[in-house]
Amino acid sequence: MSKKKSSDKSKINIVRSPISSKEENISKKDDGLPKVSITVFCRVVGIKSDQQAGFRYFASQKGLTRLSIPEWEKEYYIFKNKPIGG
Repeated sequence: MSKKKSSDKSKINIVRSPISSKEENISKKDDGLPKVSITVFCRVVGIKSDQQAGFRYFASQKGLTRLSIPEWEKEYYIFKNKPIGG
């Protein structure tokens, strides 16, 4: 009898986005919420344009691409509460 190894570890799939040519890692462990770009998040929440520029820079420095709305809200909270110039 041959034993099959079952891999119960969370696997990472690389998926090519239909909108851009960037590859994104999508893990099997998913919370079921859609991942959205920072542009969509800013429109949904209604962030002012001057704050959008700063938040976009903050997100690019951290390497954030597509997150769920609650994850974006956490990052935006961190951005708003960080010291100016810090």
